Amino acid sequence: MDACETLKGYSKLVEYMRQNIEEGYSDEDAADKAIESCINEGLLKEYLLQKRGEAKLMLLHFDETDLEKSLEEEREEERELLARSIERIRAGATGEELLSEGIDEKTVEFALKYA
Repeated sequence: MDACETLKGYSKLVEYMRQNIEEGYSDEDAADKAIESCINEGLLKEYLLQKRGEAKLMLLHFDETDLEKSLEEEREEERELLARSIERIRAGATGEELLSEGIDEKTVEFALKYA
C-alpha cells in the first residue's frame, strides 16, 4: 500500500470516528462504526480486518496532537520522495528505473509530469 493511500485511510478513519461521536454514538460504538465504514469503502481494509482490535484501541486512546504530527511527518516524507524523484528524472532516470527501486507508481507519475 503506498503512503498516500495509507494517509487517506487513516484520515478517513479518524474523520468517521469524529462524525460518529458528534452523532451521539458512544466511543466504543463510534470506533466500531468507523472501522466498518473504512472496511466497506476498501480503506485500510486488509489492515483493519487483520488488526481490528489494535485499530479500535488506537481510536479510543489516540492523542490528536500525536496523530497530526505523525501525518505531517508522512506528508513531508512524501514531498521529499517526490522532489528526489523529480531530480532523478531530470538527471536522466526513467520511470521504470524508479519503479524498479520501489518508488510507488503514483509518485513516479507525478515526478514524470512535473520534471
